[in-house]
Amino acid sequence: MMRICPVCSSDKSTLIFHDVNRREWYTELEWDFVSCNDCGMKYLTHILSFSEMWEKYEDIYVHPDILNISEKIHKNVPQISKKILDIGCNHGVQLIPYVNLGWNVYGIDLNKHAIEDCKKYLPEANFSVSTIEDVWFPDNMFDKIQTFHVLEHVYDPKSFLEKCYKILNENWEIEIRIPHGDSLEMKVWGKYSSQSWVPFHINMFDKKTIVEVLTQAWFHEIMVHTNPIPWWWILSFRQWKNTINISRWVTNFKQGYFHILIQVMLYPFLWILSKVWYGEELHVIAKK
Repeated sequence: MMRICPVCSSDKSTLIFHDVNRREWYTELEWDFVSCNDCGMKYLTHILSFSEMWEKYEDIYVHPDILNISEKIHKNVPQISKKILDIGCNHGVQLIPYVNLGWNVYGIDLNKHAIEDCKKYLPEANFSVSTIEDVWFPDNMFDKIQTFHVLEHVYDPKSFLEKCYKILNENWEIEIRIPHGDSLEMKVWGKYSSQSWVPFHINMFDKKTIVEVLTQAWFHEIMVHTNPIPWWWILSFRQWKNTINISRWVTNFKQGYFHILIQVMLYPFLWILSKVWYGEELHVIAKK
């Protein structure tokens, strides 16, 4: 499936690099990352069909390696009226703080294995296998929506955010985390970057383009900053050296003391970079 710019709909673009799938070794998957000539958005020109992508997500899911999850959950917490929706909730562990505060927790994800884990860890919450476009929620239902490392996978970011706007309560916020397409890590490693992930990362936002697409979806008071993630530099190095274990690149790479030391050493430098807009992750908060 051929794409035009997902932000401004321009069909004029400049090639950044040709890339292949380097993590799971789907050797047949190799397409182009381009930059839109009109708005600067970086995106993948070709994408799998929705059904093909769904199958790939099922295949790459990694169960959380977190001990004593049940001990992190407070029992008999009084429920309050606030509601949160996590879009692309994965295994749901990041929602434990909201459960412990008594929020009504909802989550959706494409991956049925992820939703099975969510229901196992957080049986008092509400989870379903769906996309935001296909699930029905009443208008103004949620006091917060969070979607972490999802928007880079979305075929139509504007439509996605418009749906979020519709179901978000007035004057409440959406929180987004996505890879930063203009980070130093992306500039240094290029097609070997951990953020270049064919065919899954189809959108690579920078500050300008994420603000633009949120504005198109009627959000305001948009705050954006970048976060340092040293771990991604190690993954990029491993992709460059071609040392990813082809059976599963995440589950077969256990962090040793050496990897932790490297991250500790990198962090101060990357923290400074994040303050001048070169951090690896974009962290965005916007209000309805």
